[in-house]
Amino acid sequence: MSLENSMFSKKKRDAFYRLFFSKENTDFSLVDFLNDSSCDEIADIDLNHDLFKQISHREGKYFVPVIDSASYRSLYSFTRRYIVHPDDVASYDDLMDPDHIEERIANSELPHFRYGQFRYKLQSGEYRYVEQCLVTGKENGLDKGIIRLYVFDAENRFKRDANTSYDDVTPVNDRDTLTGLLESKSFFRQAKRIVNNSPNQEWCIASIDISKFTILTQWYGQDVGNRLLSDIGHILLELEKRYHGVSGYFGLDNFSILLPFINNLFTVLFDEIKEQISKTSSSSAFLPAIGVAKLEKNEDIFDAFDHSNAATNNAKKSLRDRVCIYGPELQSGLEKEMQILTDFMQALKNNEITFYLQPQCRISSKSIVGAEALARWVKPNGEIVSPGVFVPLLEKHGFVIDLDKYLWEKVCAIQHSFIKKGYHTVPISINISQVDIFSVNLVDHFLELTKKYDIPPSLIKLEITESAYAESTSIIADLVDKLKEKGFMVLMDDFGSGYSSLNMLSSLQVDAIKLDAMFLRMDEDYLDKGIHILESVVNMAKIISLPIVVEGVENKKQCDFLEGLGCRYIQGYYFYKPMPIADYEKLIKDPKNIDDRGFVVKRNEQLRIREFLDKNIYSDNMLNNIIGPVAFYSLKDGHVDIERFNEQFYEILDMPEMDTRLINIEQYAADGEQEHFLELFKQAMDDKLNGSVGFTLFKSPKGAIVSLMMHLYYLGDKEGKKRFYGSVSNSSELMETKQQLSLISSFSSETIIFLRKYNEDWLFAVSSYSLGGDLQLNKEEFQDLFDKKQIYKLFASRTYFDSLYKKTSSMVKENQTFSLTLKLLNRYREIVAVNVKFTPVPDQSKNIKYIIQIVSR
Repeated sequence: MSLENSMFSKKKRDAFYRLFFSKENTDFSLVDFLNDSSCDEIADIDLNHDLFKQISHREGKYFVPVIDSASYRSLYSFTRRYIVHPDDVASYDDLMDPDHIEERIANSELPHFRYGQFRYKLQSGEYRYVEQCLVTGKENGLDKGIIRLYVFDAENRFKRDANTSYDDVTPVNDRDTLTGLLESKSFFRQAKRIVNNSPNQEWCIASIDISKFTILTQWYGQDVGNRLLSDIGHILLELEKRYHGVSGYFGLDNFSILLPFINNLFTVLFDEIKEQISKTSSSSAFLPAIGVAKLEKNEDIFDAFDHSNAATNNAKKSLRDRVCIYGPELQSGLEKEMQILTDFMQALKNNEITFYLQPQCRISSKSIVGAEALARWVKPNGEIVSPGVFVPLLEKHGFVIDLDKYLWEKVCAIQHSFIKKGYHTVPISINISQVDIFSVNLVDHFLELTKKYDIPPSLIKLEITESAYAESTSIIADLVDKLKEKGFMVLMDDFGSGYSSLNMLSSLQVDAIKLDAMFLRMDEDYLDKGIHILESVVNMAKIISLPIVVEGVENKKQCDFLEGLGCRYIQGYYFYKPMPIADYEKLIKDPKNIDDRGFVVKRNEQLRIREFLDKNIYSDNMLNNIIGPVAFYSLKDGHVDIERFNEQFYEILDMPEMDTRLINIEQYAADGEQEHFLELFKQAMDDKLNGSVGFTLFKSPKGAIVSLMMHLYYLGDKEGKKRFYGSVSNSSELMETKQQLSLISSFSSETIIFLRKYNEDWLFAVSSYSLGGDLQLNKEEFQDLFDKKQIYKLFASRTYFDSLYKKTSSMVKENQTFSLTLKLLNRYREIVAVNVKFTPVPDQSKNIKYIIQIVSR
């Protein structure tokens, strides 16, 4: 059966699909029909784990770089950028956007079904119309959070039904109300007309993007962000009038404009947009990036637009050169990237991807205590492609997960084979990327692999980079604990690369750390500094008894120096280069080459704090990383000033106006906290040995309350002022959690929401939730309705909701306790009756105002 034969206009297509949902039709379902149709692709989208899993695939047709599975968000981003025709991106987003896909299917007129049409790029580089169908629901054999996807070739139908050209059937006056600019389809059509009507003019397309625009709106508010977008729209409208071009707005912070190619015109445009941004923020993080592509003779407008986007992405890499002109080098680079990516995915299918093993050794005995698996691409002709060529590209485009999952399984399989052969096995390290952490349930995945290959978890060591820890410390700390609980070993890779501190190490229960011997490979001018850095990092790790593996050790001199520092384990060319599996197997056949005791560490001698005062050993940067956020204070006449503070202190307080808040800082303490704050200084004076420790509450410039834990030491008097040294940590989240738990214990309802006041805005935090069965929404979806101010969707009408909101707001302002009975709508628009009780709470956390209890009737 061919779906193509039954494709008509959208009205007829809706009617056609609706046949399968009629009550009379019980013998043959839509899923039966789709499974039996001649589709090009079938896949499952797993929203629970952010995975895209191919079921069937038409080889050699579409440019889809997926083998078996990949992160769905990464694939979505890649597809809309490289595969979907630029003119159809909006239609693609409407159907496939991961943040709204489930909601839009649920709200579709056809139960558990939605479809759309757009153009996909073929491997030949041409575009072809496809129809993409999405199916959900248990009645279709699919669990919650799983979406079945079908892709059908629809090119012939579109050609057959196109009685008029695509350009002629769509109006060109679709303007965005915020910016006043044309929307995407109208922009492209108008641009085509302008170019066609003036063939002798040298035209170009510029794409404009604002770096970190989402963060800007979070910091300054959506109204400020909208005003900036409107101002940029005004600038572009003036330009299009002056040069007889056309400009468009494509949503978020994405703009495009067709103009004659004039030298320096886009530098002027950059300066004008930058000036508008500076009215909102002086931060260099929020800068425009402009990519410009000339239209070559007879070049398709969409190709030029694609090139301008590529140039914009290139411009975003630099803080200086923010205007990039698309040229042959950039084109060549992009084509090379895509070719490498395509070849790599084919190489995975052909089993050309393997790994080499580099042993990790005990220095004293040269015996092997473990090994690291390093990816290698070996072509059929024996040529080896360096991982430095393909791994960065996989990371850039979000497909490193394909490589990682492939290698993880290969490593488990080889460990299984070593055990069957009776070898004394040692753990093998595998690398975990940030994409892996947020795309895969790593604990379950590795448990499944070790169970599948019948190997103990202790034979797998997981290496996570230090930068990943630093950027998501709490998330990864929880992951590390769960992995270790299941028996896996976890190493921190690239330790000492710039984020290290004793605070971070003490909060992460890793089994060992790895650091690079790069500091020993510096030239003569910087070698002494490199040695001092390495000494300090090693000592810092030894203080808390963490084993150290130094990688990149190349010669005996380096090895002897590291052994003298107390390092026991090294990985590098001095002992072994990365080697094929067969060569590694020859080594471990002999038990004399193996040390299966694992990492052993001797606790470092007691730290002598005066060592920190030797400026010849420790740099300021290193000391700051070690000691964390600190400041020096002075106290006189009941007023406290901050005399000095380090960068870590500035970052943890996160107050851009810090310079204006250094004098009489007690005035910024929360109401009723001034006396307690000053008491901490008195306690430090009374106990000179131990100092004072306590929590205090401060007001941020935006009015939020920040809880700080301070540890103060009295240093003596100088120039009539009492001097203090103190460390500080932000404990707001901890304090709020404790207070919320305390509040929850006072209530018995199953669903509890905290109503909070922040910066004159009401925020709703769903603390506990049990309405999932009634509303058919999970906790995240329920919270999302509050965050996006869309809770009205749970009510039968917006008018009723607005009336209710006005009434409750009035009662909240009066700090009253009150109850309501509400009728809500679940996902399927069925009525659910609930009792809601609003209870005001004491102002314990400075922002929680009400507890809202909801119980289904």
